[in-house]
Amino acid sequence: MFNADRWAEAYLAVCGKDGEDPAFGLEFLGTVLPLAGRVSAFAPGTRSADRFAATVEKAAGETGIAGVRAAVALTRLFMRREGECCANGKYARLTDAIGRLIDKRQGVLRGTLEAAGKEETHGRFLRDLETALGKKYGAKAVSLETKVNPALLGGYRWTIESEGARTDCSLAGRLSQMERALKNAGR
Repeated sequence: MFNADRWAEAYLAVCGKDGEDPAFGLEFLGTVLPLAGRVSAFAPGTRSADRFAATVEKAAGETGIAGVRAAVALTRLFMRREGECCANGKYARLTDAIGRLIDKRQGVLRGTLEAAGKEETHGRFLRDLETALGKKYGAKAVSLETKVNPALLGGYRWTIESEGARTDCSLAGRLSQMERALKNAGR
């Protein structure tokens, strides 16, 4: 069974040992792993994986991309171990896991803010919410991806997956709560 979190831990450990910046390598992986998935899907086997990784390593060296040895090694190992499965989106789970781990170690909290209108997705409201969430969860920084969702009818809801936290202050959420309460009262 594929465990993206274990792969992410191993990658960060190698980066730390080699003195590489895992965030820089993550950008590199986000570009290279999807290509690796296509290569391994069409030409499975360690030879093709080795040829692909060697080509990527050579290109990184020729273009002066520094600090990606761990990323190239991870790409090579991932293609060998995961083979054709690499094309099934495992690389996206891996890069997400690495990003979450980097954020956690740097004290960055990431989440989503959905709002019925644009006014809640920027400006003072967004800054105040990020500040409050940072204090609540002890994060150095908070970054919320914002989305306008008219189906909320009014208000907003935020989610911080890493903390398993969600708050729904939308009109649609309140109406759903009332509907559930009425159904439960009728039983």
